[in-house]
Amino acid sequence: MSKSLGRRNSTLPQRVKADGSLKSLATPQSVRKSRQMPLGNSAASNQKISFFGNSVTRHSSQYGAAGGSEKVKDTRPLHDKGFQQRTVKSLCEFLSEHDCPLVVSPRELQAPSTKLYLRIFEFMCRFLDPDYSLPSSKVDEEVPRLFKEFGYPFTLSKSAMYTVGAPHTWPHILGATLWLMEHIKMTMAVSQSISLFPPILIANEEEKIAYMERKIHFDNTCSAYNRFMEGNDDFTDEDRKINNNLKELYKVDEDQQKALEAENERLEAELQYLLMEKEKAPDRLQALKLEKSKLLRVVLQTQSYVSDMQAHCQVLDQKIARSNQEMEDTASELLSTRKETERLEEIYARQEMTPADVQRLRCEEKELQAMQRTMAKECEHSDKQCWDMEMSLHRMRERVGQQHLIYQDVARKLQLMPATSENAGGKDLDFSLHFHEQPGQAQQHFLQVVKPMITSLIGKIKNQIQTSQSQIVMKNMALEQVLSLISDREKDIKKLEFQLRVLEDNLSLETEAFEREERRHRQEIEDLAQSHSDIQKHVDDGVQEAMDECKKLEAIGKENMKQMEIQRHASHVLLGDATLAIYKHFTFFENLMEDFKQRVQAEYETECAAHPLAKVLRLTPAEQEMMAIMSMQAGGLQDGEGQQEEGTAYDGNRE
Repeated sequence: MSKSLGRRNSTLPQRVKADGSLKSLATPQSVRKSRQMPLGNSAASNQKISFFGNSVTRHSSQYGAAGGSEKVKDTRPLHDKGFQQRTVKSLCEFLSEHDCPLVVSPRELQAPSTKLYLRIFEFMCRFLDPDYSLPSSKVDEEVPRLFKEFGYPFTLSKSAMYTVGAPHTWPHILGATLWLMEHIKMTMAVSQSISLFPPILIANEEEKIAYMERKIHFDNTCSAYNRFMEGNDDFTDEDRKINNNLKELYKVDEDQQKALEAENERLEAELQYLLMEKEKAPDRLQALKLEKSKLLRVVLQTQSYVSDMQAHCQVLDQKIARSNQEMEDTASELLSTRKETERLEEIYARQEMTPADVQRLRCEEKELQAMQRTMAKECEHSDKQCWDMEMSLHRMRERVGQQHLIYQDVARKLQLMPATSENAGGKDLDFSLHFHEQPGQAQQHFLQVVKPMITSLIGKIKNQIQTSQSQIVMKNMALEQVLSLISDREKDIKKLEFQLRVLEDNLSLETEAFEREERRHRQEIEDLAQSHSDIQKHVDDGVQEAMDECKKLEAIGKENMKQMEIQRHASHVLLGDATLAIYKHFTFFENLMEDFKQRVQAEYETECAAHPLAKVLRLTPAEQEMMAIMSMQAGGLQDGEGQQEEGTAYDGNRE
C-alpha cells in the first residue's frame, strides 16, 4: 500500500494525520441491487459515516473516488493476455447467469465495439437502478462519471469511449468492468441475517471450550482494532492477554511448556548437526564406493594371480619330481656304466690291444664326446623353449582371466548371472577357469550350456530390434503426416486470421463513419429545434407567459424530486458503505485469526513431534474428535460473521 501511495513524510501510522486526528481507511463504495437507487448526480454520494464511535472522524478515502492527492497505480496485470482471457470468461459467465438479453461470446469481448460495451454496461447498471438507461448523447462523459461516482479508484478518459476495443484502451475498460462486476457479486452474496455469538445453551464441555475460545479471539480482535483505529500499533498487551486467557482456558502448565521449549532447542541443535553430517555423507559415501570397487578388482586380480601361482607351483613340483626321477635313473645308469667301465677296464687289462684298436676306441670316444655336447646344447635349447612356452602360456591365461572377468560383468549387467536372474532361464551361465582340471571340461560346459543360451538371447534381441525399428519407421511416417496436416492447418489459420483482421478494420472504419454521421445529424436536429423555438417564441407571446408559469411550477416539482432522490441515494450509499466496511474488516480479522491458529498448531505439532514423549502425547481418538468439533464450530463462526454483517446492513437500511 505504501509503495502505491509514494513516500510518506511522517512516521505516524498511515491512518493518523500529523495533527493526531484519525484518517479513514474507507473502502471503495459498494454497489447494491436495489430498485430505489438512481444513478444521477448527487451531492451526498461522496459522504461516508463512521459507525465505530463518535471519536473516529471518517474522511474521503484515497482509494474510493480517486480524490487523493497522489495518483494510485493499478497493480493488476491488465495487459496480460491470460488475465484478459480469464476476465472475459468470468464476465461472460456473469452475464449468462443473470439472464442477460445479449448473446455474448468470449471471442467478441476480445475487442468489442463501443455499442456492445455500452449495452453490457447498461445491463450491469440496472442492478443498481432497474429503470436506468444510457442517455442518447454524451455517452463518453456518462460512463467515466458513473465509474467515478461508484468509487472506482482509477480514472477513465472520455476518448476511451470512442475506441473501446482498441488495444491501448480495452485493458483499462475491462479492468473497470471487472471491478464493478466483483462489487455486484459481493453485494448480492451478503446474507440478510448474521449472528456472531448466538445465545445457545452449551451442555458439552468440549463445545463450551470451543465457544469460549472463539469469544476470546473475538474480544481480542475488537480490542486490537480499537487500538489500531486510535493510532497505536503496539499490540503487546493484547497478545499477553489472549495468551493468558488461552492458557487459563486450556490449563497450560508453564513449567512443562518451558521444559518442552528447552528440549525443542536441544533437538533442533542436534537436527542441525545431523543435517550437516548428512550434507557431507554423499561425498564420503561416493569415495568409499569407488575405493570399494577398486579393492574388489584388486582382490579378484590377486585371487586370480594366486590361483595361477598355485597351479604354476604344482607344475614346478611335478617337474622337480620328474627331474628327481630322471636324476635317480641317470644315477643308476651312471652306476651301471661305471660297473661296465670297470668290467671293461678289467677286460682291457687282461687282454692285449693293438694300436688299431686303441685308435678306434679314441675315435669312438671323440664321437661320443661330440654327441654329448650336441645333446647338451639340444637339452638347453629344449629347456629354453619350455620356459618360453610356459611364459606365453601364463600371459595367455592372464588374458583369458581378464576376458572372463569382462564376461562376468557383462553377464551381470544383462541379468544372465546368477541362475535366478531374469534372462538366465534357470541355467548357470557362469564357468570358472581351472587350467589344471580335466582338459575340455570348461569348453564342454561353454559349448553345451553357455553358447546355446547366448545364441538364443542374441536371436531374441535381434527380433526385438527389428520389431522396434519397424515401429519407429511407422511412427515416423505417422509423425510426418501429422506435421504436414499441422502445417496445412496453420496456413489456413493464418489466412483466416488475416481475413478476420481485414474485416475488423473495415467494421471499425464503418462504425466510426456511422457515428460521425449520427453526431452530425443530431447537431442538425438540435439547430432546427433551436430555430423552431425562436420562431415559436416570436409568434406566441401570449402563450409564453403561461408557459413560463408552467415551467416555474415544473422547476419547483423537479427540485422537490431531486431533494428526495438525493436523500434516498445518500441512504443507499450509507447502507453500501456500512456493508462493505463490515465485510472487509471481518474478513481481515478472520484471516489474522486463521493465520494465528495455524502458527500455534504448527508450533504445537513441532514441539510434540520433537519431544521424546511424542508417542505418549499423540492425540487419542476422543481428542481427535474434539478437534474435528472445534473445526466445525470454527466454520460456524465464519457463517455467523457473514450473518452479522448482513444484519448490520439490514439495520442500516431500516434506519
